[in-house]
Amino acid sequence: AVVDAYLLARDLADKALADGAGERPRYSLRTLARALAYARDATAAGALPPHRAVVEGFRAAFATMLDASSRALFEQQVLQQLEQTGAKARQAASHASRANADRVDICGFSLARGPLQPEKDATFIVTPHVEASLAALARAVVTRRFPVLLQGPTSAGKTSLVEHLARRTGHRCVRI
Repeated sequence: AVVDAYLLARDLADKALADGAGERPRYSLRTLARALAYARDATAAGALPPHRAVVEGFRAAFATMLDASSRALFEQQVLQQLEQTGAKARQAASHASRANADRVDICGFSLARGPLQPEKDATFIVTPHVEASLAALARAVVTRRFPVLLQGPTSAGKTSLVEHLARRTGHRCVRI
């Protein structure tokens, strides 16, 4: 299933996908290796069950840089194929949740809890767009392996999003 999804992603990249700059994405075995490394790390950390970790690994490695319409097409074809395969595998073998007091659920991602008491901020308004951005940020930090670059115009809410995530997970946010 993973090989089929990879080949489908490459085929779509050649025919229909575009990144944020309007260019065709270039997927290689390195991209696939990053997706699988993400899945391995997220599963080992107890952040995601194995099948979801593969889907999120593909989303992180292949879909992050795509423009909105290409991302929707990628989700519809490649990730749906992976999720269907994962659903069949989940029926055969149930994965026990490894969530515990050391983890905090953010948009379905089990993130490591920090040394502070996690707080919910009632003043932070979560719109569908903010929730999608929060899920993307949680996906990026779940493995704690790679640095994260947030891009956007001034006053777009990048700092607020990071501060909110830090409060929710019990971490300090140090602004440099």
